[in-house]
Amino acid sequence: MKFFSPWSLMWLGLLIPVIVFFYLLKLKRKEVTVSSVLLWNHLVKDVQANAPFQKLRRNLLLLLQLIIAAFAIFALSRPAFYASALGGSHVVVILDGSASMQSKDAQGTRFDAARATALKMVNDMHGGDQMMVLLATQRTHRLTAFTGDQNELRRAINASRPRDTGTNLRDAILLAASAAGQRQGSQIYVLSDGAFEGLDDLDTRGSAVQFVKFGERSENTGIVAMDVRRMFRDEGGYQLFLAVRNYSDQKKRGTLEFYRDDALIDARPVELPAADKTNGFSEKAEVLQNLPELDGILRARLDIADDLPADNEAYAQLSVRRDLKVLLVTEGNLYLEKALNVDPHVKLSRVSPSGYASQADFDVTIFEGFTPKRPGPGAHLYIGCGGPTAPVDVKNTIANASIMDYDRVHPVMRYVKLSQLQLQEALTATKKPWGVALAEHEGGVAVALGERSGTKSAYVGFSLLKSDFPLRVAFPIFFNNVVQWLAARPGRTEGLQLRAGQVATIEAPVELTEIKVTTPDGKQQRVPSEGRVTYFGETEQRGIYMAEGKGFKHEFAVNLLSRDESDTRPKDRIKLGNRPIFAGTGSVKTAREFWRWLLLAAVLVLALEWWVYHRRI
Repeated sequence: MKFFSPWSLMWLGLLIPVIVFFYLLKLKRKEVTVSSVLLWNHLVKDVQANAPFQKLRRNLLLLLQLIIAAFAIFALSRPAFYASALGGSHVVVILDGSASMQSKDAQGTRFDAARATALKMVNDMHGGDQMMVLLATQRTHRLTAFTGDQNELRRAINASRPRDTGTNLRDAILLAASAAGQRQGSQIYVLSDGAFEGLDDLDTRGSAVQFVKFGERSENTGIVAMDVRRMFRDEGGYQLFLAVRNYSDQKKRGTLEFYRDDALIDARPVELPAADKTNGFSEKAEVLQNLPELDGILRARLDIADDLPADNEAYAQLSVRRDLKVLLVTEGNLYLEKALNVDPHVKLSRVSPSGYASQADFDVTIFEGFTPKRPGPGAHLYIGCGGPTAPVDVKNTIANASIMDYDRVHPVMRYVKLSQLQLQEALTATKKPWGVALAEHEGGVAVALGERSGTKSAYVGFSLLKSDFPLRVAFPIFFNNVVQWLAARPGRTEGLQLRAGQVATIEAPVELTEIKVTTPDGKQQRVPSEGRVTYFGETEQRGIYMAEGKGFKHEFAVNLLSRDESDTRPKDRIKLGNRPIFAGTGSVKTAREFWRWLLLAAVLVLALEWWVYHRRI
C-alpha cells in the first residue's frame, strides 16, 4: 500500500472528533407548556441523548457519518497498490515465431510460453492502454494494429503459430518503432529465446526495448548444412555433403538415414561428442558418394530424440544434367578452355572476336577481352570487358589491385576463395541497378551477376592472364559455377538453394494462368501464373512443395539449415549494436490508485445515511 498524499490523513484526527463533538452538544430548545407528553415520547428521548457530557449511546447516524468521513479522507490521501502492468500506454509485443521457438522445454514449447506471457500482458492492460502484436519470422507479420480491444488481441495471439524459418528481428523492431513513433509511453517487448545474430544499431524513435527470455536448456542435435555437388567425371553423378551439430552437454548416438523419393538408400550410425565448452557445440561431417544422376528429392533424416525436431530433416532437389552448349569468344586462353572442359556436360566451341557474328543456339556465350556490339541470344559472361548486357558499367583501368571483399554464400561463390588474389590490371566499374556485386577490389566491382528481362549475365572485371587466378584451385570451380548459374532454368537449381522464407521461382508453361501449390502440411494455395516464371513466397514451412497445373507438375524442397536456430541455448541478453539488453520478466510493477472507488463508497454510504435519517423522522 502506498499513499501519494499521506498528509491528508491528518484530517482523520481533526474531522472525527468534530463529528463526535456535535453528538455531545445539548440542543437549545424553546420551552412550550403542553397538557401532556404522552404523544411526545420520541422528543423526550432526544433530550436525554443530547444532555451535555452524557455518555454516547449507540447511534447508527453517527457510525455512518464516521464511515463517510473516513472514506473521503482516505480518498484525499490517494492510496495505491502495486500490480503488474505493461510499463507503457502504447506497447508493441514482438513474438519470435522462428524455428528455435518450437524447442521443447519443461512444459510445452518456448512459443507456447511466449504466447502465454503475451496473453498475460493483455490481461494487465488498463484503460487507455493500446497494444500492437507482431510475429517475427523470416518476414514480419502484423497480427494486430494498435488497439485497446483485449478480445481482438487474445484472438490474434491464440491464432499465431511458429514457422520453420530464422528470425529477422531487425525488420520487426523497425516496424514496431515506426508504428510506435513518438507516442508517449511507447514500449517494445521482444519475446524470444535470443537465437539470432546481433543486430546493428537501430533507431527505435524513443521507444524503449525490453527483452523477455524463454528457454531453460539446450538439448538439441540437428542438420545445420547440406549441399549437393556434381562430380566431375564422365559418368556424372552427385556427392552429398552433410554437417550435423550437437549443442547438448551429453554425448548423442543415433542413425543418419538417406532417402530418395521416400526409398531408403543408405543408413549409417552417427555419434556426436558432448558440446565443446569453448564453441558450445560438437560437429561431424558426412559425405554420401556416387549418387546416380536421376530426378527426384533426396532427404536426409537424423534419428536422434531431442527438443527440436524441425532441424532433424533436410532435402535436396536433384535433376538429370543436360549438356550445355558454350561459345568462347577469345584470342586464346588455354587456362580458361581447360577449366571449362573439366565438366563433361559442357560442349565448348571457340571463335575469335573477328569471327563472332551473334551466333545463336548457345546456352552461354563468354566474351574474353572483347566487347560485342550486338550479343547473340542466351546468357552472357564478360571477362575483362563490358558490354550491352553486362550487369556493370565499365569506366577505366587500374594497376595492382586485390580483392577486398567477396560474397561467401552465393552459389556462384561455392567452394571459391578469392582472398589474396593478385591482379596486375583490373577494370573500374559500377554495377547497374539490376546487377548484384559478388566481389570488389579497389576500383569497384570485381565480380557481378544480373538478370533482366529473363536474360542472365555475369562479369569478371580483370584479365585472367594478368592475374594469378588461373594458378589457383578455385579457378575451374568458379567458372563451372558461373556457367551452371547462367544456364540454369528457374526452378531447376540442384542442391539446397531454397531456405524457409525465401521466394520460390516456378517455371510453368506459358498457357497456364494459375497453378496450385500444395504445402508440406497438405494445404493448397492457388497462385496466378503470368509468363514462364511464377513466384511463390509462402515457404515458411520446411518440406516438399508440389506445384501443379494442367499437364504440369513440379516439386521443390524447402529447408531450415540454420546454425542460429539449431543453437537452442537461451540467451540472457541481446545486442542492438553495442548496446546490450538484458532479459526481463515481461512486466513491471506499477502503483494503481483506487481513490475513485473510495469516493464512490463514500457517496453510497451518504445515501444510506440520508435514508436512515429520514426514516427516523
